Amino acid sequence: MKPIFTAILMTCVLYGCGPLGQLKKTDAQIPFIGAIGKHSSVFFTKNFQKVGEPTLGEPIPITIQSLPLSSSMATKYNRYENQRGKEPLFNKKDTITVQTRYFQAQISDAISLTNQLNHPNNRKVKEYLQNDKDLLILTSISFITDIETEQRIRTAEHSFVDEIDGALTLVLQNGRIKTQINLSSLQVFDFETSGLCWKKDKRNQLQIAAILVTGNSCPGKTEKDSNKLAIKRSHLKL
Repeated sequence: MKPIFTAILMTCVLYGCGPLGQLKKTDAQIPFIGAIGKHSSVFFTKNFQKVGEPTLGEPIPITIQSLPLSSSMATKYNRYENQRGKEPLFNKKDTITVQTRYFQAQISDAISLTNQLNHPNNRKVKEYLQNDKDLLILTSISFITDIETEQRIRTAEHSFVDEIDGALTLVLQNGRIKTQINLSSLQVFDFETSGLCWKKDKRNQLQIAAILVTGNSCPGKTEKDSNKLAIKRSHLKL
């Protein structure tokens, strides 16, 4: 059976269903930034079902921020601990101090990822994204980690999403030295996904115009639903 990763309000399934199974599969247990999947919410539970990953020709820069753990984020982390069968780390009687912090990693160069999604190496990936408007990109994760990994993150000069052994993972860089971080060391307890905007190029071919890291509206003449562009083309022919 393929591994299933559950994190707080987040369930990440690593196998595709139906034709989506033809996307590039990996043995990684934890979906990372750049993964493609479907986001659903039921009551207080957010689910992300991973169906595949793009092929990266070069690393994608990300930012990792250390943030104070608010009461709402502490509640999310407690739900994550509950999913793991553990006692909550923080209870309602506790006062969350400024020393209690977590990390938030998010994509910082959406243009680079957009260009790589449009690359011929990702032709199949783009076709699936085009044909299923419910597919989204995982663009941000919130996590707590062990002391050793925390120190590596705090002292890193640069952070990237990179493809290693066919799977997307976190890479930290200091000078010329790069360090791959084992994703199992990240206790991911929240996440954000982003939709896509589509456009037609000069050859009238569909291209991804932007990743909606912030906001929900596509700019200019781009569309969230690629089918709308096909409809407009048909009307022009008539």
